[in-house]
Amino acid sequence: MEWSEGERSVIEAAQGLRPLVRERREAIERERRLPDDLVEGMARAGIFSTYLPAELGGLQIRPRAALEVIEAIAREDGSAGWNAAICGSQGLYLSRLAPGPARTVLASGGRGIAGSFGPEGKAVAEGGGYRLNGRWRFASGMHQSAWLMAPAVLIGDDGPLRDEAGNVRTRVMLLPKEQATLLDTWDVGGMRGTGSHDFTLEDVFVPEEFTFGPMDAGLYGGALYRVPILMAFGAGIPGACLGIARGAIDELVRLAAEKRPTLSRSALRERPSVQLQVAEAETMVRAARLFLEQALDSTWRQAEDGLAASIEDRAVRRLAMWNAGRSSAVAVRLMYEAAGTTAIYASSPLERAFRDIHVAAQHVTIGPMAQEAAGRALLGLDPGSPFV
Repeated sequence: MEWSEGERSVIEAAQGLRPLVRERREAIERERRLPDDLVEGMARAGIFSTYLPAELGGLQIRPRAALEVIEAIAREDGSAGWNAAICGSQGLYLSRLAPGPARTVLASGGRGIAGSFGPEGKAVAEGGGYRLNGRWRFASGMHQSAWLMAPAVLIGDDGPLRDEAGNVRTRVMLLPKEQATLLDTWDVGGMRGTGSHDFTLEDVFVPEEFTFGPMDAGLYGGALYRVPILMAFGAGIPGACLGIARGAIDELVRLAAEKRPTLSRSALRERPSVQLQVAEAETMVRAARLFLEQALDSTWRQAEDGLAASIEDRAVRRLAMWNAGRSSAVAVRLMYEAAGTTAIYASSPLERAFRDIHVAAQHVTIGPMAQEAAGRALLGLDPGSPFV
């Protein structure tokens, strides 16, 4: 694919950040967040502006270019790649706001918007906005963010409001982080550095202009903002997974040239079983990436032409995302097993990759529920999920 000048610039900058990400791996794991110097390095590289409208000073790159950026960072550390995906997507949310409110968010100096797409709160309409209450999980990038995203179910006098089809109505709210109570809940096995803590809101008023509907199109020019948010985000979590897998293959290849297993006269790479494992992992990661690239490219072409995706198109694209996570997990496990006991130590990048990928692949957008929803759609049934 031929990149634009802005796309090439941020891809090259992400590649250039890899040594710093590698140097900060232990601090990321220990502090359960990205170190400040790495966050600022990512900001200077433009990683948090990838999807931001050009009108707001952003790069407005294509999802395929974003995949390159996220994968490069995740190749060195899964948590850093995850933050590149989550906080780099703030432009998708801000593209749903008018320029005035969007610039207010940007002026706060935060590095991304933390939050989750789960409508875990309740909102009641009140004089030009909404009164918001609830608790939200998985607010990745919370430490460097100045604003939070809090989707909520809209509540009326008789309970949740519904649309004409009977679906519960939801709205996405953006608000300053200082209005929330932050909870230190992110004590997990893998992806420890994402900072994906919980937060609560109590009777917080959010003006209408800082909210949008989850299916709203963007307010700015360009095909990117005609792509549904969840599909434009399709480069994010799968890209982080593919980066983790690529890093695991890199590490096993390096290790296999040096390690001589106990009672063996030759290097690890001379073992036929290891040769087969590397070949299988390489095949799975490359095939999964090509499927994902195809899904992102077809989505982009339809958006450029102003065409709506069919239910089958959407199901296949969701499968491409799911497959990237699943294939990456299998590839990492193969590399972990091939390394033998070397991989069991916390000092091994393969130990970290094994933990990270099995957390990343659990994400709701690429987990088993996404596969099931896609399968239902392909069988002519209601997918029963907003992800399809």
